[in-house]
Amino acid sequence: MERRTILARPPQAEGLWLEWMSELTAPHGASLQIGKHVYNGLGIRFIPSMDGAEVLNERGTTSIEKANGEQARWCAYFGPLARPGQSGGVAFFDHPSNPRHPSPFFVMNKPFGYLSAAPTFRGGFEMRSGETLTFRWGVLSYLGRPEAATLNHRFQQWTSRGGHR
Repeated sequence: MERRTILARPPQAEGLWLEWMSELTAPHGASLQIGKHVYNGLGIRFIPSMDGAEVLNERGTTSIEKANGEQARWCAYFGPLARPGQSGGVAFFDHPSNPRHPSPFFVMNKPFGYLSAAPTFRGGFEMRSGETLTFRWGVLSYLGRPEAATLNHRFQQWTSRGGHR
């Protein structure tokens, strides 16, 4: 069973902030296997104008090939928006209380743009009867190019107040 909570904060100058919490609970009397897969976790497929776009994570990685599967506290995908002359993107933040923090991120830009906080990138989870796994992610949608200092600051702000509480 999954219980999902999403908080949407009022838009700010830096963009639109969401907090996403997913609680997965194995049914009583049964165990649950969550398999190894890059698409598990929280993910977004981007609009076609962002195919072939760019990446930046908290380690400073800007290569799609290197960022794909790299563990990081946050990862941003950004590029041209549908409106000519505008660019923007989305950054995902992995909460320190998440299993396997910092999470690997699945990121690709061909044949389409995709970003996922992927806690099952390297291996699955086995849950016993009644056991709950809780994942918390922050999501920032913004215009322009991301700045590492701004995203690091946002991560610190979010985690210092506990995130999603």
